[in-house]
This record gives sequence, structure tokens and C-alpha cells, in this order.
Amino acid sequence: MLRDFYRITGLPIGIYDPGGILIELSFCQEDGFSGLNYCERCKLCSQRWSDECVRCDNDAFEAARTSGNPYIYKCTKGFFEAVVPIRSGEDTVLYLMIGQVRPPESDPQGGRALFRRYACEAREDFDEDAAQVAYEEMDCMDAETFGAHVRMLELCAQKIGSDEFLRRSQRSVSAGVMRYVAANLYHTITVNDAAEALNYSVSYLSHAIAREMGTTFTQYVNACRVAEAKRLLRLTNMSVEKIAHLLQYNDVAYFVRRFKREAGMTCTEYRELRGGPQRKPR
Repeated sequence: MLRDFYRITGLPIGIYDPGGILIELSFCQEDGFSGLNYCERCKLCSQRWSDECVRCDNDAFEAARTSGNPYIYKCTKGFFEAVVPIRSGEDTVLYLMIGQVRPPESDPQGGRALFRRYACEAREDFDEDAAQVAYEEMDCMDAETFGAHVRMLELCAQKIGSDEFLRRSQRSVSAGVMRYVAANLYHTITVNDAAEALNYSVSYLSHAIAREMGTTFTQYVNACRVAEAKRLLRLTNMSVEKIAHLLQYNDVAYFVRRFKREAGMTCTEYRELRGGPQRKPR
């Protein structure tokens, strides 16, 4: 159903958990930094841009949760966005989000203007001119058309919310573990922390993870962190040392060994193979 929505509208769909954590960006193939849209590239070039987006999104999730209805708005950059809650009974179990759509009346030179306003850091493959091109390539539609797409997405959400499979999946231990790890990937976490947060005993949680996920908590966290390291290697020019520390590896050598074991190559080899940005010589 969501695939049909994307085929008709061309709008990627972000699927978020009840805490507003991105679970999946459906039907959008991320082909390195250049495969991202204007907003996503600017987020990686400006901390202010990224922080402002997070605050705006959180306000939208709360508005949709409180009302139980779709919430359509313009973000702080002036783009159309919408959050559609998926409800099972009285509970909001997931959110669908579409957006980063440029209104027809937006500033024709807005790509450059926003790039400057948010002090985006220029890269070899993304400067003011490249930002303007990406801005012009954004989906562009009027408010009425965007609202029609949101109503269509609401019908999808209602069907998904009535699906018994969804209700079963929300009760599984593994779903809670995946949400918890995704929300805390950049923090120090242990199985004891997860058990306390999810209201399970450590013993029960460990056995449930082994049964449902075929792994251990620590192995799952490491796999998620290596996956995030791959994303950062592709999309940023952060050093391996900075990525290791961000992902809570105090021992960089251990991180490098772990990455090679999981990815089958070194961080440098992965970055070169996947076409990630090269660090400028000092």
C-alpha cells in the first residue's frame, strides 16, 4: 500500500516509532551524499539546520499524537511537511511522515539563501551553487495537492493500524529492543539499561533477544553501530577516530577491528569503495 502511495506521488515516506525515532525511509535509495535531497544534505552540513529540524519534527509528532489526526504544516525552512499517526485502538503505535516539498511561491533563489542563512559548511561536492540545483530539484506542489496526498496517506495509515500483524509486532520484545537501540545509538548502553527501560528482567530480555533475534544484545548493538559508521563514512568526511568516539568506542583500534570483522574491509577501504567524501589534507 505504501509502495503504491510512493508510485503515485513520488514522495518518500519516513516511518517513525512512537518516540519520533526514524525506523525506515521507505522507497528512497540512499546512494551516498549525492543521492540525498536538498534538506538531508544541508542537515549534514549545518548543526543548526539539523537541530532546528529535530525540534520542528518533535513538535509535529506531538501535535499528531495529541489530536490523533494528520498534522500538516510548513517547517521552519518554509517547506510543506505532514505527520500521519498510525493508531491501534487508542494508542499511537507509529508515525508516517512526508515532506520537504517546496511550495510554488517559494523564493527562486532559496537554495543559496538558506545555505547561507544556516551557515552550511561547503564541501567539494556541495557548495552554494550545488545547493541551489538541489533546491530546484525538490518536489514542488501547492497546498491543495499536498493536502490530497496527506489524505491518501491517512487511508494507508488506517489500514495499517487495523492490521493484526502490526498489533502483534508492537508486543514483541525485539521491536522494543530495536527502538531502544536506535534511540540510544550515540550513548553508552548496556543490556541492564535496556532491561530497565523496557521493564523486563535482564535474564528474560537476554533470552528473548536470543530467541527472537538470534543474537545477543551486545552483538546487536555493535552491528547497529557498524551500520551507522558505514552511513557516516559514506555521507561525511569525519575521521575514523571521530566516528569511533561518537559511537561510544573509546578504543579506536577495537572499533577498527570490529568494523573490519563486520564489513569485511577497513573503514578507509569502505569509504573509497562507496564513494564517500575524502578528507582534505591538513
